[in-house]
Amino acid sequence: MLQKFNELIYKWLVTIKISDAMSAYISSAILGISIIIVSFLLLLVAKKTLHYLAHRIANRTKTEWDDILLKHKFFTGLAHFIPASIIYFSADFATPFFASIENLMLGIAQLYFLLAGLFTFNSFLNSLNE
Repeated sequence: MLQKFNELIYKWLVTIKISDAMSAYISSAILGISIIIVSFLLLLVAKKTLHYLAHRIANRTKTEWDDILLKHKFFTGLAHFIPASIIYFSADFATPFFASIENLMLGIAQLYFLLAGLFTFNSFLNSLNE
């Protein structure tokens, strides 16, 4: 689907008399920026939703562990896996024009997964320490 959107932007740019090479660059850039914006918006939604649900569950239970996980922002760390997944699975958007961009996006997504995992694991360990 993203490739069709990329090709649609590319064809539109070509029809308004922009060169083929420049149209390829611009359409890939527009699509890449769109993916980042959508990922960021979904991160905000996921943070709010996970925080709301975790807060509701924590208020209903008598145990302390869920309150501690909330305090150390464990669920915020989990929310970061959503944009990382979006970036990872949409990395092939530039394949028709630039295969090297796909490798770059995959690398960025893998780094984001790693950092989100480290942040979440650190939050979990801090919760265990308390």
